[in-house]
Amino acid sequence: MPSAPLAKTSLTVLATLLAPVAAMPGVAMAAKPGDKPAALTYDNSLLQGSDDQPTSGEANSPQGVSPVNGADVYGAGRSTTGVSYAGQIDDGDPSSTDIATPQTRAAAVRAASSAGRVSSAKAVDQGFDAGGGDDTPAPGALLPGQLSAFGAQPVAGRRLVVRPYIEAQQVFDDQLSPSGGGGLLTYSVLAVGADALINGRNTQGSVSLRYERRFGWGPTSGGNSLSGLATASTRVVNGLRLDYGGYANRFQTSASGATFANADNSGDSLSQVYSVYAGPSLSTHAGALAVTGAYHAGYTKVDNRIDGGSAAGYNTLDHSLSQDARLSLSTKPGEAGLPVGLGVEGGWFHEDISNLDQKVTDEHIRAQVIVPVSRTLNALGGVGAEKVEVSSHDAVRDANGNPVIDSNGRLITDDNSPRYIAFDTSGLIWDVGAQWKPSVRTSAEGHIGRRYGQLGGYGFFTWKPNQGTTFNVTAYENLTGFGGALSSVLSGGSTQFTAIRDSITGNLAGCVGTLSGSGCIGGATGTLNSQVYRERGVMVSLMRALGRWSVGLGGGWDRRAYIAAPQTVLAEINGKVDQYYWVAGYAGGKVSPRSSIQTTLELYKFESGLIANGDIEAVRAVGVYSYYLSHHITANATLAIDGERRETLDDLWMASGALGVRYSF
Repeated sequence: MPSAPLAKTSLTVLATLLAPVAAMPGVAMAAKPGDKPAALTYDNSLLQGSDDQPTSGEANSPQGVSPVNGADVYGAGRSTTGVSYAGQIDDGDPSSTDIATPQTRAAAVRAASSAGRVSSAKAVDQGFDAGGGDDTPAPGALLPGQLSAFGAQPVAGRRLVVRPYIEAQQVFDDQLSPSGGGGLLTYSVLAVGADALINGRNTQGSVSLRYERRFGWGPTSGGNSLSGLATASTRVVNGLRLDYGGYANRFQTSASGATFANADNSGDSLSQVYSVYAGPSLSTHAGALAVTGAYHAGYTKVDNRIDGGSAAGYNTLDHSLSQDARLSLSTKPGEAGLPVGLGVEGGWFHEDISNLDQKVTDEHIRAQVIVPVSRTLNALGGVGAEKVEVSSHDAVRDANGNPVIDSNGRLITDDNSPRYIAFDTSGLIWDVGAQWKPSVRTSAEGHIGRRYGQLGGYGFFTWKPNQGTTFNVTAYENLTGFGGALSSVLSGGSTQFTAIRDSITGNLAGCVGTLSGSGCIGGATGTLNSQVYRERGVMVSLMRALGRWSVGLGGGWDRRAYIAAPQTVLAEINGKVDQYYWVAGYAGGKVSPRSSIQTTLELYKFESGLIANGDIEAVRAVGVYSYYLSHHITANATLAIDGERRETLDDLWMASGALGVRYSF
């Protein structure tokens, strides 16, 4: 994690920014002795809570646990989780093997119905309204009000809300350390954006989109950027839905490929990432047999330029296309005349990476048995076979045998070279595990076994003590590239979220606000390197809604062991490891009926195995005060601080401020 001096400084800055908030009655409930200070957020979320939103004492919908579904237990959802739950289980999933008795589940469902709302977990995971009518609030409406863009109007009961805006602001940057950074720099920003919530009977989704143009003053250069996140799901027929969405964001990129937030909006270290995905999902029954499946395709593009060519082994992704398909047939314990549950599932993953024409193919088939141990505990076991292969071409070489690099700093692929095998394994796979569900609010599952030719493990823990709080831990293991990992995170995300943005750069933070599962993607975007890697990691997230206030904290560790063919120019990085640690937090809410204060915090530590002296630590804290001049016009004042610690250079500290105004339609 970040070093003690940097972390101590960043927490001091954060405490200063949070001081006005800590004095508020609602925020005292969110902080406990020993807790790390949460970060504040800015944003234009439209998923606001109404004054009559449910309290923590109201009944919550049950959460089933579905170990039989091969898409869930065996890592077909490739990056956010090895089990692809994202911490939230669909109680309506026919493959669910909820340990709670049918009477317990029915009572909880009835309690949720009598409270006058649909199960947020079920509605979000199935991707459509369960039919509560106009009086049923959207799951996102259970989130606290975010006032920085839209005022205090609730969206509960509305099937479609679209709120566009235009914004102008003046930004000031000053380098605090080392001295001699050129003095005060300034630039102007014009931005347009929109946030939308869809909560229909057949379609559910959320969208946050922003385009901005920067105009430099003096030595400061201008530029433009697009950022946004969209996830949606449409029911085609009962049991079949179409999932789709996209992501765009801008990152600072170090020489080692690490990404992090920073106030610098110019220079060749900036990278723009675009990613889209789409595909059908199936969930139905054939008698006692549950049938589940999915096919998702994702495309990812990285736009950047690295002057001077690539560092040793460093080669940022250009673009990639990934495809992920799986099918599962299963029964629950006690069904089909058997005391145990049985299942069989198969999966296929393929990714084409433009850099050196790398290809990843992962095929497996697996059978599983679920043995009830007690009312709250199941034992799990699975066995099957897999075939995994990674291959690539070599780079074009000059007369001296050196690789040729294009104007964007990327290796040029030699399409005439042979296809070299970088990784090839096949044979038996197995896993054993346990599933624990002591209540409708708590679920856990863990597996340990052999895959990709090695011993590994994956699992999750999710706890939702009330309607306003969700806590998730996920351990994952995959073999993929950057594009495949990002597409899997996006396709597994919630359709109801609150976008968290940096109020100066306009970029999306590493987590979104959601009370349905984990809303973080920080691990998937840790590096932009194009090489295929075997990934292991852990991700933790906590979201808490307190009336008109909200706090959230996410963090994780991601380890990537790179895979490259020995006959290619990338042979020297084969087996080398990058490790990425990250923390993303937010908190904020109303100060008065006409004003709000919100902040974000992001901490990073990157340990590079590709280049010498490539380690980096960084922190960014942002606080914004918003005041409503009218129903449509909001004035904003923002303060931010950046810190960056590098191995061979002096520590860098920058302060930034902005004054702006937004008109929301």
